[in-house]
Amino acid sequence: MDPDFDISRAHLAELFHSIDKNHRNVITFEQFRMGLQSKGISLSDSDFSRLINRLDLDHSGDIQKSEFIHAIQDLTLRSRFFGSQNQGNVNRLCFFLN
Repeated sequence: MDPDFDISRAHLAELFHSIDKNHRNVITFEQFRMGLQSKGISLSDSDFSRLINRLDLDHSGDIQKSEFIHAIQDLTLRSRFFGSQNQGNVNRLCFFLN
């Protein structure tokens, strides 16, 4: 794995907190979308909805820090080891993590 690519819990928690402007340990879908866009990542509505479905594990309507960390690690590792049918979006997401 790329040594410059950090999906550790600590790094992902830091990334999550950079999006969580209210410091509630929860981010809205809109905050997440704006966080992606701030890194130059623009997803179609359908791609964003698929990503949200992977992130919002408890279907609460927002993303908790634990959901964020688990889903990003899972998506990243799956793409690295098993490939991805939608590799372009995974690559853009990986850029977001750096």
